[in-house]
Amino acid sequence: LRGLADDKHLSKLCAAARTQTISFHQLHNCDHSRVKQVLYCQAEDRPVSRDELIKGYEYEKDEYVVLSDEDFRRANVQQAKSVDIATFVDAGAIPPEYFETPYYLVPDERGKKVYALLRETMRAAGKVGVGQVTIRTAHHLAAVVPSGEVLLMITMRYVNQIREHSEFEFPSTSAKSTGVTAKEMELARKLIDDMAGPWKPEAFEDTYNDDLMRRIKEKVKAGETKVLTKPESEKDEARGAKVID
Repeated sequence: LRGLADDKHLSKLCAAARTQTISFHQLHNCDHSRVKQVLYCQAEDRPVSRDELIKGYEYEKDEYVVLSDEDFRRANVQQAKSVDIATFVDAGAIPPEYFETPYYLVPDERGKKVYALLRETMRAAGKVGVGQVTIRTAHHLAAVVPSGEVLLMITMRYVNQIREHSEFEFPSTSAKSTGVTAKEMELARKLIDDMAGPWKPEAFEDTYNDDLMRRIKEKVKAGETKVLTKPESEKDEARGAKVID
């Protein structure tokens, strides 16, 4: 099952998520003038452009080995061009904290039959593929997941990137040790049942950017473009912190 993400064979990667954020500039707090980040060469004592930059690894103090895109490719030629599925696991076996970014695996004309075969076989078996892939210069654990007519490739965290639960304190799963009563469980279950419904992602909307733009317009209208808004008083914050739902 090599070559899954190789656009010369079966498919190519297309980002399945988009980022919607408001752009900001860094300003000097004294005069509100724009501050630009400058790349500076210490040896030549002058600014440099991004076109003059290359990657280097410091293998000894102040000694570097330089690397090109070809060096990254040669480090693992097969991984650099494909999703290498190593195993298949039950679809619900992977804990949610492992998942990161979704991509669409898009087949070319020659690969559509094989694409459909893999997708439908995985769906029928209730399995997802797990393997590794290199995107740009980063190595990722990845899951290949059938979803409708699409094969998704979702990058994942390695096990050493997940913090141990033992670093924190959580309530026990035993109702007796937490003091949760059967009556409380019954009421909570009734609330969940009352609020239960089908999955409708369109019912949820990220309004933060709109809310932030509304706040920006409020400041412009109020003539507060040069005024940094101070935080609410500690008394107000303390009063709000006591509210537990």
